[in-house]
Amino acid sequence: MKIITLNDLSRAIVNRLGVDKKEARRVAGFILDLFGYEDRVIDNILDIEDRQLFYLLEEEGMIKSGREETTLYNGREWLTHYWQLN
Repeated sequence: MKIITLNDLSRAIVNRLGVDKKEARRVAGFILDLFGYEDRVIDNILDIEDRQLFYLLEEEGMIKSGREETTLYNGREWLTHYWQLN
């Protein structure tokens, strides 16, 4: 997995979303804080505004969404939605 730096992500946000560098750096820092050292984030940790940002980034091809099904011990299926950096 390639390491994504704050500068790399900030530049990508400026180029894709057309926001100023200061706002792009703030957004990039927020995103990297959410992901930490992982390559994906579970959707249910996001609030409504954060999810809207992720949908916007998904439209721009910067992140993608996915889901995973797991069978619980009682036999029920559990669906987990997640976001992954591209």
